[in-house]
Amino acid sequence: SATVIYLLDILGRVELPPLESIPGADAGDMPSSWLVPGTPIRIVRITEGPRENEYLFSAKTHDDASRFLRGIDELPLRSRAGIDSWSAALSQITGPLIPASLVMEMPAPLKLRWLETPLWKILLVVVFYLLLVVSAFLLNRLGRPRHNRSPAGRHLASCLAPLWVLLLLGWLEPTLAYQLNISGAFLAMVSITIVATRYVAGAWLFWFATQALFERMAQPRADGTEKTNYQMILLLGKTVAVFGVFVVLSTGAQAVGLPVLSIVAGLGVGGLAVALAIRPTLENLIAGIMLYLDHPVRVGDFCSFGDKFGTVENIGLRTIKLRGRDRTLITVPNAEFANMELVNWAVCDMMLITSTICLRYETSSDQLRYVLVKMREMFHAHPKIESESVRIRLAELGPSSLQIDVRVYALTREWNEFFAIREDVFLRVKDIVYDSGARFALPAQALHVMRDAGDDAQLSESAERAVEDWRQSGKLPFPALSPERLRELENSLDWPPHGSVSREWLEPQVSEPLSRDEGEQEAEVDEVRRGPQTS
Repeated sequence: SATVIYLLDILGRVELPPLESIPGADAGDMPSSWLVPGTPIRIVRITEGPRENEYLFSAKTHDDASRFLRGIDELPLRSRAGIDSWSAALSQITGPLIPASLVMEMPAPLKLRWLETPLWKILLVVVFYLLLVVSAFLLNRLGRPRHNRSPAGRHLASCLAPLWVLLLLGWLEPTLAYQLNISGAFLAMVSITIVATRYVAGAWLFWFATQALFERMAQPRADGTEKTNYQMILLLGKTVAVFGVFVVLSTGAQAVGLPVLSIVAGLGVGGLAVALAIRPTLENLIAGIMLYLDHPVRVGDFCSFGDKFGTVENIGLRTIKLRGRDRTLITVPNAEFANMELVNWAVCDMMLITSTICLRYETSSDQLRYVLVKMREMFHAHPKIESESVRIRLAELGPSSLQIDVRVYALTREWNEFFAIREDVFLRVKDIVYDSGARFALPAQALHVMRDAGDDAQLSESAERAVEDWRQSGKLPFPALSPERLRELENSLDWPPHGSVSREWLEPQVSEPLSRDEGEQEAEVDEVRRGPQTS
């Protein structure tokens, strides 16, 4: 090693004591340590183990040897090999693949040493690394994802560059050790660089290989349909990839001398601060997992969230991306999206058509009945309308119109077809209204100035007389009708009304009176119609 070369240079330059004064295994006096006179070189006796009573160089000698050599480097070296410095001579030595004659013919400036290594070796190492980086870059460009590849294929293509880097490092490391024979401080730098590069390439490879594996697991079925847990598999793949990359890089940092595990263990209060800082990220991650497990929406679903509408394009680890109806990209954090009120239009089995048809008050009752019947017939006959839930009713006598409530379901789950169906039924409703002779009401008010005879005096007098008779007889029905009168009125009107098509099948269901004959019943009805008489 480098320390051995330093010791050769030091011991060849200083005055050594007699050999018999140096302690050893055969010596009578065996001190615990011995210092070479005039140097920081110390040997220490091993007191236990298989090498007990042997003398080894101390750890401090390893640390101080190079520094002490620089202080005595000007002293002449006693050597029969005809060299001035073992460090300089051995640093020029190479392996069998590099001819010694080529090294000897190199220009003198290239033989100068920097970081205890000749410049020509440093330049050669730099060239090797540049070739490694350039070749990895070109290979990554060649394996760049193409549109005709599957997602798994694109990720596998991205694995070629890190694989190439790992293979080159496997060749470069023994080449530098046994052919270039680099040493000293530069060797330490190169060793750290190789280790760091190997772990970075390993993390790179793990990232794309993991995603390729999970993409293959989530690959659509043979019929082209996506698996129901497609996005969940991809999310799991990204989570595993992130965790694996973190572990690989942490191990690499520990390998190059960074105390990663000690730093993590010693965070203490700082760890609490970090936990608080990443709390939103963890919330979004957990919310994203919940979105996959609950499946309120899937990729490709059209939904409404809050006051916005959009189609889900991607559910990621932190955010969900939706394409708005105006083609803008909406990004919402997973935690916020999961707490919104979501309406998933993609999973509805039918789509609601609702409207209010307003007709003029000039529309006669029979015209109104005609419109209602024809609209019901049209909706029941329409092949794209669900027949069981058709509801067409006169809903309200509005301020300026007769309002018909329309509530039906279209048999479709696709928005474009829904709009086409709604357009078709509205056109048919318009035809029905105009075919009946009625007209749509406009939200307007009309002031009529009329000259007529006013109220019918005879009918007004008859009504006032009837009220006076109720008052005189003590039968004024205010504030409520008497119980006897309520019993007389119960079920006295004809229902269904006269002429109704439903009358034929409803009449058999009416039970016969138990104690009163039809003559008595008809007399009571006539009495009700005439009202109370003065006694």
